[in-house]
Amino acid sequence: MGVQPEHITVIENWAPLAEMECDGDDWAPASSYRSSGEPILLYSGTLDDRHGADLLVRLAKACDARNTGVLFVVSEGSGRRALESARALGIRRMQLYDFQPYDHVPRMFAAADVLLAGLSTEAGQMSVPSKVLAYLCAGRPVLAAIPSTNRAAQLLAEIGAGQVVSPDDPDEYVEAAFALLADPARRQRMGSAGRQYASRAFAIEPIADRFEEILVP
Repeated sequence: MGVQPEHITVIENWAPLAEMECDGDDWAPASSYRSSGEPILLYSGTLDDRHGADLLVRLAKACDARNTGVLFVVSEGSGRRALESARALGIRRMQLYDFQPYDHVPRMFAAADVLLAGLSTEAGQMSVPSKVLAYLCAGRPVLAAIPSTNRAAQLLAEIGAGQVVSPDDPDEYVEAAFALLADPARRQRMGSAGRQYASRAFAIEPIADRFEEILVP
């Protein structure tokens, strides 16, 4: 549109790092599973057709079939209702919860072994799943079923904080989830990489300084 490149500055989005600080993983709904050593997968946030509700159903069914892992989904709305319908058909290893109080979110994330994100191929052309940025603050690995061209997918690959799979390949999604659950050392590396990146990139003072450099004459 005729704007010179030297007049354009990109400041990438960030998450509230300080608000995600957590000194424990004792989120009450997951406590019994953690104490028994049951691996936990967790999806939190907006959920509809764009975010892979069908993939979550497939993953929960796989947990039932393999008799390991429990899927927590913390959401409301149309996607949540679709999961309720699926669970009514007999899925056992899927726990559904309403959105949690904000101050519970850090412990909720910390209670998970793997944090989940999803975005359809179509939606991935115009949207970035901001939950991925909050997940990075939690120091947990991210499994993201999002297009590889999406900025969130690129970021996860660049910093080594998670695994990206195609949102159009449910089998790959399920196998990636169980591969992560079976590899604690890999999960630890990914979680640490995400947290280290968040500590560097989401510090609000340098971000504010960059805005001031651009906006204040």
